[in-house]
Amino acid sequence: MGMNSINTSPTVGTSPYYCGAQSTTPSYRTDDAIVQLKIDINAVVAGDEFLVKGLEKIDGTNVRTIYEATILPQSNKGWVSPMFMLRVGWDWSIEKVTGTDRSLPYDLIYVT
Repeated sequence: MGMNSINTSPTVGTSPYYCGAQSTTPSYRTDDAIVQLKIDINAVVAGDEFLVKGLEKIDGTNVRTIYEATILPQSNKGWVSPMFMLRVGWDWSIEKVTGTDRSLPYDLIYVT
């Protein structure tokens, strides 16, 4: 088992940004992993709302949302997902619901 991390600071807008793919184009990971997403939400201000989704191809083919959360303004805070055991085509997405596009640094940690 090894701990891995994808750590970057994308500007997130209305198109979903896929953290594992590091792109607005999905490319679902197929490694068995225990996964947790951490996001620095300090840039989120009044009027902004972002949606975070945990995604997995549970049946091996169709992508399903397994977790969903809304990010609202909270100064000097970080957002942390629960840990999930994922294996068949997984990723996390972040997208803007309302407000301004923001740079949202994240750390996608996964143990394989």
